[in-house]
Amino acid sequence: MGDITKVFSEIGSIYVNDEAKIKNKAFEYKSITTYLFDIDSRDIEVNLNLSKDDLIICRFGVGANSGNLFPNNIFKPNDIKKDSKKFIKSILTAIKNLLSKFNNEEIKKDERLLILQNIDENYFSDKIDEISNLEENKSKDKSATCFSLAYQNRPISAYYKQVFLDHISSGGEVKENGYDILTNKFGIGADANLAFCSSNELPDKMKWIKSRLLPLNSDSAKLIKMGYEVMDKNLSYNFYGLKMALIPTTLSKDDDFLKDALEILKKVQIESSSEIKKEKNISEIANAEVYIHRGLELSAFSQKNLPILNTILFYEKSNSAVNLYLIIDDVLPSFITHVSRQMDKVRVKAFKNKDDDNKDNFIYLQRLFEDRLEIMSILLARVKLDNDVIFDKFAQLIYYGSTNKSYAYLVSWDKYFNGYYVERSIDAIKRYMELFNTIKTTKEEIILQKEIKLEEKMDKKQKIDYLFESTEFLKENNTLKSAYLLGMLSANLINWQLAINNNGSSSYAKWLNNCGQINKDSLDRIWKKSEETVRKLCSISGQTNPISTITYINDKLMPFLADSLADKSIVKSSYIALAFAMGGSDFNKYIKTKKEGEENA
Repeated sequence: MGDITKVFSEIGSIYVNDEAKIKNKAFEYKSITTYLFDIDSRDIEVNLNLSKDDLIICRFGVGANSGNLFPNNIFKPNDIKKDSKKFIKSILTAIKNLLSKFNNEEIKKDERLLILQNIDENYFSDKIDEISNLEENKSKDKSATCFSLAYQNRPISAYYKQVFLDHISSGGEVKENGYDILTNKFGIGADANLAFCSSNELPDKMKWIKSRLLPLNSDSAKLIKMGYEVMDKNLSYNFYGLKMALIPTTLSKDDDFLKDALEILKKVQIESSSEIKKEKNISEIANAEVYIHRGLELSAFSQKNLPILNTILFYEKSNSAVNLYLIIDDVLPSFITHVSRQMDKVRVKAFKNKDDDNKDNFIYLQRLFEDRLEIMSILLARVKLDNDVIFDKFAQLIYYGSTNKSYAYLVSWDKYFNGYYVERSIDAIKRYMELFNTIKTTKEEIILQKEIKLEEKMDKKQKIDYLFESTEFLKENNTLKSAYLLGMLSANLINWQLAINNNGSSSYAKWLNNCGQINKDSLDRIWKKSEETVRKLCSISGQTNPISTITYINDKLMPFLADSLADKSIVKSSYIALAFAMGGSDFNKYIKTKKEGEENA
């Protein structure tokens, strides 16, 4: 955590002269519709171009219930309809906070403060309906709607700017012996209010420990706090309920270079969230496909060829609390671009958005990994996954279509073998695996199958042999070989049964769909059921022997299955499920012919 506080300090030192703008939340919005509620006349007027220097939106403290310094509240009219008391309470809290900056004598001499002092919850009782029906600013480009107590067409905050400047400049005096973590100068006791790396939630009896956990003097604390606020305001993006921020670390000691890098990222943030693309160097890819996150990919593009490393933070803000969930250190812009390009190559995206029409047949990592942060860690933190983890994810994808059980539905093997489930198919799994191998997600490269190049002169038996030998991950494992051949046999048998029944139904497919997960113990049951079904079909069709491909696959299967049943070693069911799915899919993709029935089944 010491490294990140140092980075915050470096950023803060660059923006220290812009403190008033950084700490005024009004500057975070491109457009603000402000409703000025005159405290004297009690009239409400709208202002669309109010100076943000006059409209000061600033927290009074770090506590969840501390409220604002001035009675300027970002709000949504519909929220007032749901809970008007909460809205009124927030206004009264802000009034109380402002008045606390003055003594009684000062209040008596100030007409505006005297009026504010007499405002209570009944003051708004006959106005609340009017306020709740005000029109909200719904512009897409960083817009907000603000309710502001005013006097003579100016927000109250416009009259007390010095109060704001004094408020943000005030800091705890150095009270304790110790050495500052950044400057190594004697004297500590200040607090940067970094909720995720100090101890804001400590009980009162333990507050004294706080300054020891992050020993800072008042100057260092101020710079760190400023750096955090710059990050949160200029370098962060929404990330599925959390916030994601990119913090650049330059390989140059030049402060001007760091400032330029920060300004680039600030422009990218505006560009990525804006409906109007302005920056030339960014807009050339602004409308391109997004594979990980638009802001992240635009940032990497904008940093191209710059000596920069990025630290990526994922955090959640809840009032004054900041919950830090993930830090990814030292990410090169070129690596982000590399990962995006590899995802483009295999048509894989990290997340599916509501507006994705998926015309280009993308598949999504969120089907394999339910946790979005896990996906980001896998893509960018160079996390190495065990093979067992990967195969377990693939098995869940095959069985349920997603690791998220809220969206899961069980596989029907007859549909699976025929390519009905595009996003959980073997082709999709191969694309995931190619991405993992390319960006080196796994501890060792995993080759599921060699590139398939069937020759036209091959007959079906030769094709079966070729596919079997090309499936690398079966290796020398008789159980996996048995599962693969049983998958082939099952697909072949279902096709034959459907042909005999005039494409009606397959009792074998129904049984297979209800037999549970495919594991080592179930392989023998599947084979016995296939034998039983073959005998019935021969009887129904009047054939003495089953079709040739079934006989060939069965003969090829028997020695491997016998050895597998005799072998007491454990083979993970996820590997077996994948082998079974591959066998059935390969048969229908490469061997099954369009003409159904008899020898063509």
